[in-house]
Amino acid sequence: MTIMQLRRLPYQERSELAVRIPAGKLRQTYILMFDHKPGHYYKQQTWRKCAQLCGIDEEELRTSLTAIIATFPAPV
Repeated sequence: MTIMQLRRLPYQERSELAVRIPAGKLRQTYILMFDHKPGHYYKQQTWRKCAQLCGIDEEELRTSLTAIIATFPAPV
């Protein structure tokens, strides 16, 4: 699955996928970025804000989170 496909999933499905991410800063950033109610939009600056809030380098965050999301099953 890609991040764009993840974004299109319903709120409940995105929330359920959070448990597949190891506990810690990556899960925390996933929740900040994707575990929100409909109506909020994914933006470029979200990566920067989440990385700062969780104390992770932005590039490390992008790489790690993208790799984890790629392991999620693709939507049907």
